[in-house]
Amino acid sequence: MKKLVFLILVVGLFTACVTPKMPEPYGFSTLLNYSPLTDKGIFVTESNSVSFDYKTLGSVSATEVGGWVKKGKKPKATRESNKSRNDDMYVDIDRNQYTGKYVYVAPSLDMAMERMVNTLKVVGANGIINLKVQFESDRIIISGMAIKK
Repeated sequence: MKKLVFLILVVGLFTACVTPKMPEPYGFSTLLNYSPLTDKGIFVTESNSVSFDYKTLGSVSATEVGGWVKKGKKPKATRESNKSRNDDMYVDIDRNQYTGKYVYVAPSLDMAMERMVNTLKVVGANGIINLKVQFESDRIIISGMAIKK
């Protein structure tokens, strides 16, 4: 019994002396480049109003979601949403990802911008106002109002 009490005290003593590494302060800066849109002749502003007449065509959004692909296999250029999922919180993850057969492909801002350009062209828009870009851990969402100048 004495050995057990001594062992608990020794373990408690060693674990009590461990100090966790506290996060250090940091900062960063970034630039979100709109040239993939403006180079294709699309007017872009984050403002919700502009000083010229325009025709509203509707709200538009583009979403890119990261996911797992087999090693050596190129990810699909156009990803379709998985309509079989009922809830975005629970994602069906293949167990083979941990064996090294799968690699994670992060969402691409360039792909999201290209998807937005294609959507704007389909509806005949040449501008987007009230542009919003949301970066989440596994997805990028670009949204705004499609307009025709």
